[in-house]
Amino acid sequence: MTLGELAEVRQGLTLRGGLLARSPAFKGPHLLKIGDLTDFGEIRIDVVQPIEVANAFARRFSVQTGDVVIANRGNRMTAAMIPEGLDAIASGQLVILRITSQLVAKEYVHWYLNLERTQKLLFSLTRGSLVRTLSVKVLKQEIDVPIPSREVQMGVVRLAKLAARESELVRGIDSFRKKFLEAVLVKHIVERS
Repeated sequence: MTLGELAEVRQGLTLRGGLLARSPAFKGPHLLKIGDLTDFGEIRIDVVQPIEVANAFARRFSVQTGDVVIANRGNRMTAAMIPEGLDAIASGQLVILRITSQLVAKEYVHWYLNLERTQKLLFSLTRGSLVRTLSVKVLKQEIDVPIPSREVQMGVVRLAKLAARESELVRGIDSFRKKFLEAVLVKHIVERS
């Protein structure tokens, strides 16, 4: 099935005129941007950028727990799932996918969009010479998502989470090993001096 058949797909908010980002002291919703998405398909907000929501129009771009957002420009069209409790409005750099079909789990769609082969397809569908952009229309019509049984979907999601956790642990071990080796070598050099 196409993404357009599985989800409501819409562009994030393009800021113009009175809808300007405020200072961090302002307590509005966060303006979610490409930079808030990690290469691993997670949302990590290093600097909160609140935005004034002057009218109901801007609130139409609010994200909900379980929505999938996907970067629509750049070299990687990373997808991330909105965690619980995030008060944010998606910027125009993102496309919001709100899964509406009962046939597919949102976690499965998130996993599928971040597959290397899907990422290559998404990038091949971008347009533009200076900044490559992925349109909402292309996402709706050109991306087919295979739909196995719910049991298979959730099995794939569990396995993907375990693989991601394993990668995180391996990176942590590698970082610790390098720091430990450096400390041992520095101590050895200092003692020999």
